[in-house]
Amino acid sequence: MGYVLAASTLSRLVLAHDCPDADEHDLGEHYEESSEAEVSHGLRWFYCGGLGVALISMAVISFCHTHKRLEKARFRKRPRLVVRLCVAAVIIALPTATSLNSLHLISITTGLVFFVLFMDLYGMSCEGDRFFRGGWCEESKKNCTYSAKCKLGRKRRQELEDALRKGQKVYLADLLKRHSSMSSLESQDSRDEEWHGGHF
Repeated sequence: MGYVLAASTLSRLVLAHDCPDADEHDLGEHYEESSEAEVSHGLRWFYCGGLGVALISMAVISFCHTHKRLEKARFRKRPRLVVRLCVAAVIIALPTATSLNSLHLISITTGLVFFVLFMDLYGMSCEGDRFFRGGWCEESKKNCTYSAKCKLGRKRRQELEDALRKGQKVYLADLLKRHSSMSSLESQDSRDEEWHGGHF
């Protein structure tokens, strides 16, 4: 609801011609009637209060939610939430600065929201990883590994390990399929030995 309130107020702020170089006639005939020469205090409080309440609500949700903890994260969750709450407090207090026009108000709040977003993205990345090119360069692609837990019989496991040693590609379908040609000749014990089922 905070974002809805801020967005609806923003549609009024962008039409204001309270900046020194703003001309209401440049807006067109339809929007010229809605343009205001001065932004009211109510609009300022609705816009900044909506953004601030939205950031605080997101911080509370993030605090209550159990995330996967990264061992080498640059910033832990709690310091990032403290930064988010501080930014929310600054945004809520912005309407008290009456000297700010609509352009200043929008640019400051946009910059602060981008700062919070950058802090979250940077903080959730791991130490030693490249922040801007991590995962995209060839070196990162080669170092990327995947692991899975599955229960296989000794024979099937040996076949897959031999295929990996030879450099052959092993697909998920290879893990799941059975030897259909031999299924009628195998006893129940040998089938259970070959495939126990599993999860990925």
